[in-house]
Amino acid sequence: MGDTDSKSINAEPRNTSPAEDLIARVITFSIILGFLYFIFVWKNLPLDDSGGNSLRWGITGGILGVAILILIFAGKSKFKVFEAMSKFIIIIFIVLGAAIFSIYFIADEQIILFKLFVIAYFSFLPAWLYLHFISIKGRTLWEEYVLNLYRLGVDQIKHLPEPPVHSIYHDKWITEHHNPATQSKTTQGTSLYIKKFEGVFGPVHPGNNISFASFRGENLWPVAIATLLISVGWVLVTQPESVFNKSILPSIPVTHNPTLPLEAIYFGFLGAYFYILQMLVRRYFQNDLKTSAYLSSTVRIIVVFLLVWVISLAWNNPGSQHHLAVLAFIIGVFPHVGWQALLTIVKLPIKTIVPSLKQKFPLNELDGLNIWYESRLLEEGIEDMQNLATANLVDVMLNTRIPIERLVDWVDQSILYLHLGDGTSPEAKENRHKLRLYGIRGATDLIDAFKSREKELIHKLERLLNKNDTEPSKLRTILATFKHEPNLRQVQNWKSSTGNIGQRNTDFPSN
Repeated sequence: MGDTDSKSINAEPRNTSPAEDLIARVITFSIILGFLYFIFVWKNLPLDDSGGNSLRWGITGGILGVAILILIFAGKSKFKVFEAMSKFIIIIFIVLGAAIFSIYFIADEQIILFKLFVIAYFSFLPAWLYLHFISIKGRTLWEEYVLNLYRLGVDQIKHLPEPPVHSIYHDKWITEHHNPATQSKTTQGTSLYIKKFEGVFGPVHPGNNISFASFRGENLWPVAIATLLISVGWVLVTQPESVFNKSILPSIPVTHNPTLPLEAIYFGFLGAYFYILQMLVRRYFQNDLKTSAYLSSTVRIIVVFLLVWVISLAWNNPGSQHHLAVLAFIIGVFPHVGWQALLTIVKLPIKTIVPSLKQKFPLNELDGLNIWYESRLLEEGIEDMQNLATANLVDVMLNTRIPIERLVDWVDQSILYLHLGDGTSPEAKENRHKLRLYGIRGATDLIDAFKSREKELIHKLERLLNKNDTEPSKLRTILATFKHEPNLRQVQNWKSSTGNIGQRNTDFPSN
């Protein structure tokens, strides 16, 4: 009986480990795929210049490397060895690829492959930023948005969404809602601020449990179109001659006028790409990378192309084409420079009938507002200080992801600047300079200065901008007009140390 049991036990099949099963399957598939590869692919690969198979082996090694990379990533969730290797496999393949590139290929082939690498890498990089961004979008966007609503005091507490439990506003929200279990659901479902947020970042789940694992599903066409246009631009710039004796960019003779200024257009594209890449990276780190950024990128490339083309037609110095190329690069970064250059080149009779694009109250006069933020505000229809001072702060805060402290400060400056003079006139600049000497940068600074208890200081401040003592005080008049600036109330709420949420701060100095 014992012998029978031992025989039955020995006869049972041995259970193989998952790793052994995988190795057996890999060997089997490798033999089958190797045979098919030799029959259908190997014989159709190109030979090198000497008629040898070294080029075929190089291509085969690259294909094998990609297959191993896919295999490792596919099995990393099941096998600890693959999981450890997957963290370094990309770096290993990059190093090996660079070594093969520098040793294996001849000089001409290195140039061609380098051009192909430039096209593939720099064309895919902007799209990769967006794909990576939507996969790691943080959960803090909702809490930050709600807290900013409370600090701005944009509405009464009962109309605002439920703040985070750990915030100082949650107790006030609980007090306002006598039955939190029911009121929370009602507020979350009907609040205008919830709908605004959902329109940008997707649905808000009950209990403030926002999931950003799957993006709202913005239309990816802007990303695809921008990537296509950028790819075409890099192909034209690098101009790869041929790969394996296959011409990629055949020369097409231009027989019709007007001819294209190709060199200037290339540099214009490089300038536009220089700007686009920096803009996308900045918006990536600011959690503001949306498909609208790629639509703006497409428009910028097209506008730069048209501006460079038209300016080249009016360029009066054919011998200085290098200067035109440099100007084209600058236009790619600053398209408004192209319009200014075009107005400078054209003759005076035409110049008088062309409207100027110069703003009366330009945004670049504000402290801390650079070209990146200016272009971002322009996407939201904010072109000058007047637009910014009267904008809906909730929408701008939500759509642009500009730090709210910075945005509030710019609105504060804009409200004051709009009352100090005629745009960029010498008088307006002089008035700003005088106020800066006393530490007054924005409207709230002026209000705080007039709250001083020193009457002599107030008296001197009243006449600061007056050139004639018989005139009424200019600063007092400006101060009186501030009461009708709606965004100033929210700026005061933000800067207020008391934090009276849901109430308007109407504390203006008395006459």
